[in-house]
Amino acid sequence: MMDNLKTILLLGGQGKRLRSVVNDRPKVMAPINGKPFLEILLDKLIKFDINNVVLSTGYKSEYIEKKIGHKYKNLDLQYSKEDQPRGTAGGVHLATQIHQSDNYLIMNGDNYVEFDLSDFYEFHINNSNDITMLVKQVTELGRYGSVSCDNLMKVKEFKEKDASIKSGFINCGVYLFNSSIIELLPDKIPSSLETDFFPNMLHKNFFALETKGRHLDIGIPESYEAAQSFFN
Repeated sequence: MMDNLKTILLLGGQGKRLRSVVNDRPKVMAPINGKPFLEILLDKLIKFDINNVVLSTGYKSEYIEKKIGHKYKNLDLQYSKEDQPRGTAGGVHLATQIHQSDNYLIMNGDNYVEFDLSDFYEFHINNSNDITMLVKQVTELGRYGSVSCDNLMKVKEFKEKDASIKSGFINCGVYLFNSSIIELLPDKIPSSLETDFFPNMLHKNFFALETKGRHLDIGIPESYEAAQSFFN
């Protein structure tokens, strides 16, 4: 069922918060024990039996294309290059205009999360979801905004970072979109999935699925340092 699932990796971020430790390349190419983080993500997609991936690139896109190319092991790689910073929603909008599909797996390129793609996709399809978001329960929400859901896991609200909220669901940066939702992506550039799109989609079939797997993002020096032992 997933043979025609188009996968988009969002790699356009400038990684400004990480530049004190990684400043000569895009953050998705930051080395983890000598291996570019992007290759770790691509290896994960290979384990999911995905064959075709669109790399949505922006900042230092030439670096990624030169180092990774258009073939990584058995993955065919296509590029959707931003001509200006478009944000996460803008990157998705551009990539889906170039590469069309009935459903899209969309992943932030600075996140790694353990989850079962078959369960995620089955939940999305069987419930006729417009959007399915992967979430994780955490006990320290200081760095993250939170996602509120009802007892059926329908997404009800997004909350900004709030030190007074100690535990809850966080957005893991992994989504499934039905193609019908693509035309509702914001036109403005740049635009964000998290702030300009998702809060306006609460009336749609927008559900979350919880993963119990580990989650990591490499967006700040502290988490980047932690990543060096995360994969051991």
